[in-house]
Amino acid sequence: RENRKILASILKGVDVTEVYSPDRVVKACLEQNVVPGSSLDLTTGWDFSLRSHREAAVKRIKDEKPNLIIGSAPCTYFPNLPILNLAIRDDAWQERFEDNLDGAKEHVRFCLRLYRMQIREGRYFLHEHQQKAASWKTPEVQSLLGTPGVIRVEADQCRFGLVTKN
Repeated sequence: RENRKILASILKGVDVTEVYSPDRVVKACLEQNVVPGSSLDLTTGWDFSLRSHREAAVKRIKDEKPNLIIGSAPCTYFPNLPILNLAIRDDAWQERFEDNLDGAKEHVRFCLRLYRMQIREGRYFLHEHQQKAASWKTPEVQSLLGTPGVIRVEADQCRFGLVTKN
């Protein structure tokens, strides 16, 4: 069944594939006559902390060739709030935090890899992360932002009524 979905997406052309997101956008695509691709997320069986899953996802995206990838890498360790805990931490807390931050950076780097694939193929990406997340300041993200044609747009989605439907 999954192979049929990939074949159909190749023949029809995929409009949107989402990464680090349950199949919310993919479901909305069906309502709008937009051709959905895959929804690659823990909830759909993808664990991007595993190299094999990252490589399989790269292959899937190369096969689907989506016009747009929406990436929402976990930002749990990038907001400024956990940084406040640094003042009251012990060494064990600090070590766990740094390990988790390293993992979070790996997830962002994976998204950036997918985005660069999109750029090389003349397709698009949307990177969804909190406006104040520290990830925006990483050298890798800054490098991507310096790529011709890449722009950063800040949008308060809640302000415009965007909510998650259950």
